[in-house]
Amino acid sequence: MATHSAKPASDRPRESVRLTAYLDLTLAELRRQGCKALWIEASKADLTALVREGDADVIVLHPDPTVDRAYYGGIEIRHGDSPLTCVFRKGRRVIQARIGVAA
Repeated sequence: MATHSAKPASDRPRESVRLTAYLDLTLAELRRQGCKALWIEASKADLTALVREGDADVIVLHPDPTVDRAYYGGIEIRHGDSPLTCVFRKGRRVIQARIGVAA
């Protein structure tokens, strides 16, 4: 499984890239390939970034208050232990790093 380093290759200033943009691109690419994302796992820092970057409805809580679930774009999103945000699909995960996407 390939991953991208979270550190830039050089110290040159980089354009700020939004995590929501990478996550949306990853989900769109999976749909284009005919795959279905089963769930997303994100660190606390990435969950916070998604909420800050997106609008009020970027992460939606389950409508039943007794169910402890949240959704991003209709896909369940969970807190994970990895420092990266991962999209899981049928036994394989697609890593979503802050500066790039790997499959």
